[in-house]
Amino acid sequence: MKDDKEYPNAPGTLEGLVKRFKESPHEPKPSGEPPHCSFCGKSRNRVKVLVAGPSVYICDECVSTCQYVIDKTLSQ
Repeated sequence: MKDDKEYPNAPGTLEGLVKRFKESPHEPKPSGEPPHCSFCGKSRNRVKVLVAGPSVYICDECVSTCQYVIDKTLSQ
């Protein structure tokens, strides 16, 4: 299992991630506005990487958080 220090932005629980997702904007912004993470709402210039999906984006920090939750869940 990976060390918690590798995931500084992790909420620590699946419930924390779900809460964060529910409180974040899910719809992409209208064209003309910069893309933002659909999970945390950060814009492209506030993250290292922003990955585009079908009508959504996810940043490197949220991917790290998701990996943390998956690792914790699978190790239980």
